[in-house]
Amino acid sequence: MADDYNDQIKYKESPYNIDSDKAITALGMRKALGTKEDVANRQEAGDAAATLDSNSLDTKYPSSKLVGANLATVRANLSAEITNRANADTALQNGKEASIAAGTTAQYWRGDKTWQTLSDSHTHDTRYYTETEVDAKLSDKQDKIAAASGTADGLMSAADKAKLSGIAENANNYTHPTATEYGSGLYKVTVNGLGHVTAATAATKADITALGIPGSDTTYAHPTATEYGSGLYKVTV
Repeated sequence: MADDYNDQIKYKESPYNIDSDKAITALGMRKALGTKEDVANRQEAGDAAATLDSNSLDTKYPSSKLVGANLATVRANLSAEITNRANADTALQNGKEASIAAGTTAQYWRGDKTWQTLSDSHTHDTRYYTETEVDAKLSDKQDKIAAASGTADGLMSAADKAKLSGIAENANNYTHPTATEYGSGLYKVTVNGLGHVTAATAATKADITALGIPGSDTTYAHPTATEYGSGLYKVTV
């Protein structure tokens, strides 16, 4: 019976071990048939489940005709999808603006889809001005003023403002107190803690003698001395 298999080498080896001079055992037959597909499991183009998809069974194997038919369907669907997408892209492109040609730096793109040249002359209200008008108005303005210094006028600095703010209100509003006038003379005076004379009384003779000064005139007599003519002397003083 081994001749029925054309003495294929694989059937002579493990696991079949079928040789031309040996009888085929039931075990060998089962192993040989185990390498073959059951024709009952073949799925053909005419079957009810002729579509190959995720619902196909693992226990079935498709014929080449069924595979070809399904591939033809896939190709047709893919071709239709490509056509639909191409048509959609064309429609989308048709809805876009045409390419805009480049203008110049002196132009602007106007709402009517045309390039227009900017103009310096225009009629306007006070909300905006041309460059020339702005320059004319700024020419009448004061330049930025620097901080004042000891030699130049200017703005008050932050340090000067802080110093000025630290001076109390009416700090320099000073009025010197009035005092009683006294004519020329010798007086006993009273002075307060601010150095002001608050009282003055004419001094009397008693006030003077109380200081140890004599109450009457004094006569001074210079002592006598020996007269010497002109010359060189040793003297005792």
